[in-house]
Amino acid sequence: MEPLLLISSILVWPVVGINLLLTIALIRRQQKTAKRPEMLPVGAEAPPFTAETPDGEKVTLADFNGEGQLALVFVSPTCAPCLKKIPFFNNLYPAARRAGVELILVSDSDREATRSFMAEHEVALPVLAAPRSANPFLEQYKVMGTPAYYLLDRAHKVKAAGFLDGEWHELTVEWIAA
Repeated sequence: MEPLLLISSILVWPVVGINLLLTIALIRRQQKTAKRPEMLPVGAEAPPFTAETPDGEKVTLADFNGEGQLALVFVSPTCAPCLKKIPFFNNLYPAARRAGVELILVSDSDREATRSFMAEHEVALPVLAAPRSANPFLEQYKVMGTPAYYLLDRAHKVKAAGFLDGEWHELTVEWIAA
């Protein structure tokens, strides 16, 4: 009886190993096929928007006519990755301007929360408030999470969009090098 128990114990480990490998392969496959949230496609015309500065001034997309490219970075005062990026955005702002890009943060919170966020984290670049509950800006731009960005060309067509990943890094490297 003991040899049978020993043989079955030995045979169970390859089955466990194969099962583990198949599980890992399935997880990797699912990660590769998982879709990122759909954003406005490159080349699409950017929807008009209205947002407010922390001081209450209304700002529209038309206010940026003829001013070069426009980089809208969508953030939330409660988003840890967003808060971690604030020093980077502060340092990037002058380089972006030199490269002909107007870099603007768009907060998904109301003016008061946005103002507190700016003071607490020493935000040194323009910020617009567009609370999800009262402003269709983020919905029209299909912003499902933060931090996300859109780069608009002079004609307000989408030049690039996504989350702050590889493509964003390539863009910022170009601005810094300019």
